[in-house]
Amino acid sequence: KVKHQKIVMIMSAKLSSWFRNKKCFPLTSPLDVTLYKDDEPNVVQPDLLVICDQENIKEDDTYVGIPALVVEILSESTRSKDLIKKLDLYMQGGVEEYWIINPFSEEINIYWFKERKVEAFITFKQGESAESFRFQGLKMDVDAVFG
Repeated sequence: KVKHQKIVMIMSAKLSSWFRNKKCFPLTSPLDVTLYKDDEPNVVQPDLLVICDQENIKEDDTYVGIPALVVEILSESTRSKDLIKKLDLYMQGGVEEYWIINPFSEEINIYWFKERKVEAFITFKQGESAESFRFQGLKMDVDAVFG
């Protein structure tokens, strides 16, 4: 839907700007990411992701690593999957940080995972700036995201 894609574009622009000239870089969907939970492969296509392990980009230009940061924008059809199944998959799969962008409540939830457990969790609301646990200085103005 249009609102979902607008948020993807806003987030993508902000992440691209912030990660310019850094080791890590952001990408948008569609890009297959295979994560393992209980030794079972699970292929997902996050709305946005940040890759720091460039050595895991193969010669055929596919990615076989674990993103440092994953962003999902909730939609009516994927809300439960993103909030429950993907949160667990990203945590168990080795992702360090997971941002859930909720256009219904206009909030940004950030989970920081350490050793495949939730280390910290915070919700940012209108009038606040969402701040990354993993990337010092990475901030996202909540009002601008939903503007």
